[in-house]
Amino acid sequence: MTKDFLLRLTEEHYGAGAFPVYGRLLEEQRLTRGGPLLPMWHCTAALRRAFGEDSVLVLGCTNDSLLAHLLGATPVNPLPPHYHCPNCHHLSFDAHADDGRDLPDLVCPECGAPMAADGHNLRSRSLIGESVVSLQVPQERFAPVCAWLRDYWAQRDCQTDTEPYSDAEVMGLRLTLPEGVQGMFEVRVLYPIDPLPADVPPLHTAYRRIKGMGLRLATDAWTGAERDTVERGRMAFEDVLTFREDVYDLLRQHTPPKQRRENGLPRAISEDVRKGKYAAQGMPKPVENYLRKQLRVPAHYIESMKHIQYLPRKGDCVGRMLFEGEK
Repeated sequence: MTKDFLLRLTEEHYGAGAFPVYGRLLEEQRLTRGGPLLPMWHCTAALRRAFGEDSVLVLGCTNDSLLAHLLGATPVNPLPPHYHCPNCHHLSFDAHADDGRDLPDLVCPECGAPMAADGHNLRSRSLIGESVVSLQVPQERFAPVCAWLRDYWAQRDCQTDTEPYSDAEVMGLRLTLPEGVQGMFEVRVLYPIDPLPADVPPLHTAYRRIKGMGLRLATDAWTGAERDTVERGRMAFEDVLTFREDVYDLLRQHTPPKQRRENGLPRAISEDVRKGKYAAQGMPKPVENYLRKQLRVPAHYIESMKHIQYLPRKGDCVGRMLFEGEK
């Protein structure tokens, strides 16, 4: 993956001079250098073309990658909300929207053509050390997709091994690329997920629909406590903890700027919350004191952290929302 390739990809989709876009691609190059993700994303893009984009749900770190999006491996655009003119490539970022799909219609100030709006504001840090692409497909496509993946890598002289846990509804395909780098495809049968709780406020924006998808994929993120807090106006529905990124962002916002670089507690705590550690074992007193007294996190957030059993990635919620919308 060369800088010329990244620059060409930037100009093909966003035009010349789109420096924020090019900068994001350079960051992803640094985070994934030497790993297997680039060839795996090429494979995922080819798979979606072969079986139809509405038959393959892409999950995992792929949705957090702009490079994967531009290659066609995922429909999820991780950039912050922005306008882009398909005609003259005028680019404008908008910080006043939670999601790019909520931006109002706008004509290009340069050429007068309708502007396209996109961007779901996902971070690229999740790409560090990743080597897994997760896919879900309808049951009737499961066996053909698994066979297609094995054939794709066999044609490229890659060693493939099926993981022991593979069965009729799950396949783990471990790759060893010619340069010795290993990666993993996880393919699962796609099943319906839990419906949205009946007492959730109206989902009248794209961002609210993504939050709603988070509640459908999470476990115990929406209880009577969250509902009452929202109904009493102490917290907006948009601020309910529904993604693992919500916890990290909340703690970072309350962490003094001078402590953010050397303090790894926000990431550690967010990992414990998303895995349900505090729900299973209780929140340690030093952690609770840190949240209450040092960061001064509002009490209703701390109580949420204590009963949440699982939180999904935001990118997976966006991907599933787009997938179900397209179908």
